Amino acid sequence: MSVLEKYICTNCGQEHEDWPALAFSSPSHFNDLSEEEKKSMGQLSSDFCIINYPEEIARFIRCTMAIKVIDHCEELQYGIWISLSEKSFEDYKVNYHNEQHEARYFG
Repeated sequence: MSVLEKYICTNCGQEHEDWPALAFSSPSHFNDLSEEEKKSMGQLSSDFCIINYPEEIARFIRCTMAIKVIDHCEELQYGIWISLSEKSFEDYKVNYHNEQHEARYFG
């Protein structure tokens, strides 16, 4: 059995005693933009990102990927960004707060 350290979450400000999620605040495509491009082409929130490139629109959502750790009860979680089609992105966005909604998206 491993001893877990307590930490203060930077998102909620609460103390937790589990493994913190390894999260990214924005997709790498957004990080690659200059500050001016981020302002003119990008839209970023905590869970959604849209980049309006001249030739296409890129849409991303932030998800959680949990990986079981051998010989531990805990899971290691990653907050990752995936790219979605316009149709999947809009469906996810419309149903974001609907806990009953179940869907699978290719990302």
